[in-house]
Amino acid sequence: MQNIDQQYDDNDNEILENLENPEFTCEFCNKSFKTSAIYQSHIRLHSGDRPFVCCICKKRFARADYLKTHLISHSGARPYSCVLCDKAFTHVSSLNTHMRLHTGERPYTCSTCPRSFTKSSDLQRHLDIHREKLFACFLCDKKFARVISLKKHLKK
Repeated sequence: MQNIDQQYDDNDNEILENLENPEFTCEFCNKSFKTSAIYQSHIRLHSGDRPFVCCICKKRFARADYLKTHLISHSGARPYSCVLCDKAFTHVSSLNTHMRLHTGERPYTCSTCPRSFTKSSDLQRHLDIHREKLFACFLCDKKFARVISLKKHLKK
């Protein structure tokens, strides 16, 4: 019979093995996770389930930490300041993106042409010029790569 200390040591080894060999793999993107809780939180990003609701503006989030970060925007606090200019930001990620304007860093490069961008969203928008234009205006036959662009065109 094992003593209680030996039983705890065995459990610790099992936990360590599970951390080294994650059991939870996302069927959508094949990312692996060490715990069921982290896996379940990740799955909500794919499923669209957003159970965490902002009590101020009712915006919904897939993860509690996303809601917590969002709540800072309602406080008016801007705790992250640029050391090179007077701009201040709600989120450290916004400050990091802003710093690229000062450094000239453009880490997001188009694979089709030589253009590069400071933000991934700017690259994604740029990629539309290289995509086939599948959405045609029924009034003037102008074509668009994104349906949202067609909708904006139709409002004019």
